[in-house]
Amino acid sequence: MRFLAYPGESILDAALRNGVRMSSLCRQGWCTRCAMRLVAGEVDQSAARRYYPADRAAGFALACTARPPPPCAWGRPARRHPGAPPRGGAARSPRLTLEHPC
Repeated sequence: MRFLAYPGESILDAALRNGVRMSSLCRQGWCTRCAMRLVAGEVDQSAARRYYPADRAAGFALACTARPPPPCAWGRPARRHPGAPPRGGAARSPRLTLEHPC
C-alpha cells in the first residue's frame, strides 16, 4: 500500500487519512502502542515523549509522532517496544510505503 503524507503530518495521521487501520492510544509518543519498524529512511521523532537513542538504533519509530522526510518506507508493527506494558490482540498493520511531497 502506498499513500501520501503531507508536510508536517505524522505517519499515523497519514495512514488513518488513507484508510489504514493502525493501533494508537496517546498520540504523544508516550504509550508506544503505535511502534513501527523503520525499514528505510529517517524520521523526525522530536515530538515523541518516550523515544530514546536505543529505539532509533534498534530501528523503531513511533507512528504518532514520526514525521518523515522523503523517502521513507514502513514495515509491520514492532513486536514490542522494550519496557512497554503488554497489550492484547492488536491487529497487524499492512506493509506501508509512505511518500512525502517535496
